[in-house]
Amino acid sequence: MNILWPWKMVGTYTDGEEITVGGSSEESCMEKLIDFEEKHGPLTWYSGVTDEDYQFVEYIGAENFIYD
Repeated sequence: MNILWPWKMVGTYTDGEEITVGGSSEESCMEKLIDFEEKHGPLTWYSGVTDEDYQFVEYIGAENFIYD
């Protein structure tokens, strides 16, 4: 089952792990990414997800995605 969160972010950690999280807001996504620091070390990079369902972090649905 694929859950479509209102917000989606990805982060990379000092151990090389890359984790994607979803949440109800940008803040809830950042809290989840920060929680993974205990296991994987500090975040070295993070960003909002942009794909067919997400544009600049926020869910838009594939039917609203504009192809360049």
